[in-house]
Amino acid sequence: MNFLNKKNETKVEEEESKINDIELQILEAKRKGERTINLLLDRADKLADLEETSKQLSTQSNLFYKQSKKVHRKMCCQQYKVYLIVLFVILILLYIILVASCGFDFNQCLLE
Repeated sequence: MNFLNKKNETKVEEEESKINDIELQILEAKRKGERTINLLLDRADKLADLEETSKQLSTQSNLFYKQSKKVHRKMCCQQYKVYLIVLFVILILLYIILVASCGFDFNQCLLE
């Protein structure tokens, strides 16, 4: 009977060892699953932050575009003002030259 007891004890120990191995595998799978879930949650947080940053950048770029258009228009207006002033000065100089050579009533230039 001693032999049978040893055999039964061996079987029980093997079964317990298998159960322990399975429990360890289950625990390891559970840990891996938890790690994966935590990584996915972190990734989701990072993606949400990235999406928010992307929206902010898009808003800022639209604002920059609008402001650059305003600055461009303003600079064009200033440039046209300078052109008009230069043109006005040239016309005044031409008038002064004509007045100096022809007189105020332009009779001297018309008679010649």
